[in-house]
Amino acid sequence: MDPLGPEDPPRIGPYRLIGRLGAGGMGRVYLARSEGGRTVAVKLVQTELAQEPEFRRRFAQEVAAARRVGGAWTAPVLDADTEATTPWVATGYIPGPSLQTVVDKEYGPLPLASVRVLANRLALSLQAIHAAGLVHRDLKPSNILLTVDAPRVIDFGIARALDTVLDDFRTRTGMMIGSPGFMSPEQVRGLRTSPASDVFCLGSVLAFAATGRPPFGTASSGLHALLFRVAEEEPDLAGLPPGIDTLVRDCLRKDPALRPTPAEVAARTEGGAGNEPWLPGALLAGLGRRAAELLDADGPPTEVAIPPTEVSAPPAEVAAPPTADAVTRDFGAAPGEVPVDPGPPEPAERPRRRRRRTRLIVVAAAAAIVAGIVVLSQLPDDGGDNGNKGGGGSASSSSSGSGGDPFAGAWEGNLTDSSDPNHEQFIRIETISGAQVGQKGDTLLVVSKDVLCKGEADLATKTSTERVLSPGKVTATVRYDPKANCNASAEQHLTPRGGRLHWVMANLSGDLQPAKTGSRPVPAVYLGTWKPASPSTAAEPTDRLTIHQGGFGSEVTTMTETSSTNGTVCTYRAILVSATDAGLVLGPDIADGCNAKATHIFTVTGENKLRRTDEKTGHTLDLVRAN
Repeated sequence: MDPLGPEDPPRIGPYRLIGRLGAGGMGRVYLARSEGGRTVAVKLVQTELAQEPEFRRRFAQEVAAARRVGGAWTAPVLDADTEATTPWVATGYIPGPSLQTVVDKEYGPLPLASVRVLANRLALSLQAIHAAGLVHRDLKPSNILLTVDAPRVIDFGIARALDTVLDDFRTRTGMMIGSPGFMSPEQVRGLRTSPASDVFCLGSVLAFAATGRPPFGTASSGLHALLFRVAEEEPDLAGLPPGIDTLVRDCLRKDPALRPTPAEVAARTEGGAGNEPWLPGALLAGLGRRAAELLDADGPPTEVAIPPTEVSAPPAEVAAPPTADAVTRDFGAAPGEVPVDPGPPEPAERPRRRRRRTRLIVVAAAAAIVAGIVVLSQLPDDGGDNGNKGGGGSASSSSSGSGGDPFAGAWEGNLTDSSDPNHEQFIRIETISGAQVGQKGDTLLVVSKDVLCKGEADLATKTSTERVLSPGKVTATVRYDPKANCNASAEQHLTPRGGRLHWVMANLSGDLQPAKTGSRPVPAVYLGTWKPASPSTAAEPTDRLTIHQGGFGSEVTTMTETSSTNGTVCTYRAILVSATDAGLVLGPDIADGCNAKATHIFTVTGENKLRRTDEKTGHTLDLVRAN
């Protein structure tokens, strides 16, 4: 890490800069700390790139998609301001050197056992990245950081932002997207990249890690010669040890269709080091010392006056929504429910500025409140009412873990069921600040395609390393499937884990990420009244959807539909589950006297254009602004 220079701002958004971690074609990267003391890495986009409107648009889309990336082997995107004069993005700080530095300067090629673990973890990280709809496009040794427990992938999705402005920008700057020695043949030829392109890059990375050399050489003989070797010649894999050589050759096939998928790479490298350290002892010792030094760094004194910078404050949201493969399913058993109490809707607001969004592909993502609810479908109805309103969200925005309390704030993420690996859920919990044993400890919302459940639980025990919540109560149920019910009959255990919160309830568990809070979380671009873009029936031209501001767990949409067969007018209302740059997620519609609708999402598809997607049927409805 280098000290800050006169050209470096002392702060970016809410983050105080400590030092410069590096710089590249996309911009500069800084070590920084949040006001709550969390250490992060902040990437500040290059000034010339920030002046490209198409780059800014694509950068905003890619950051939104990157927020959805989950998994344990990537650096999570925590925060961003894509509309600042100079856009920036903050990620979780990974206290370790790059694979490039370790192999080139500090240790040399890694042993076979380490390379196999590296292959497995990188394949798992690519699965998470691809599940969010991203292709990394720049997987290389300098974008892989090594820590004492595993490698981590950084900078996923960022390179794509340059695709649409590449020709003009490269003409003026000579910049190339991707690192020539670790590019795929498709990139070299200017063809469309795909997840298979990342697998080719993975093969090059593994060859470098095991031999200390890029498989296609360097640009010492000329850039064009290097690119030709990548596109046309076979790799030089001399010295690659048995046990990894066949896998690397398969990854480096010129035909993308012949390369293994990340899932296949992960399966072929399962087992790894077992319970043994994944890196040699001497290297691990150095990593530990490095992490301690960087995390203890204090940066410039904060007492000096800080002049304003051109970088604006970030949006309130700090967490990625669920990844594309996080489809919620129903689970649990069902005592009675009570109706959801309505909150008064706020007047609709027109957008104040245009902001692009990418599609949120999951069915269930978080929303406001409590801990301990589960969803169960296909059980007898217990007589619970279809709640018709939600409580308001938090009064202000905040980051989880702020103020030194690792439990504080809102958290969301995917759950897995140890008794059924295919049984996945998504939850959002919000802890109650200052709660004492016996008092309400947190709130939770669980949503599936068929039902939305809200509930709460009291704090049973409280230590600095764990909180246990008593079996809770269901406070609201909104159903699409009339047989779907909710249950809150087991304890929850919460444990901080490196900036995340590990949540366990019976067979269910998950690592939750910091999440957005607030009473006005709906982005302005969604607010207002909408109508079908291309009515398919005579009645549809009169249909209207209104989206207004409201907290998580409260109603934020009202939709009227006229039947094309009998002229009946139905009114639907829906509760906000998640509001992010990726889209809005709402629970099943509340419809008095009409057929219910399942959990659905809204995404921006263009200027004054929305798309509503039914997560049960996959049916989509394109909408345009009506006023």
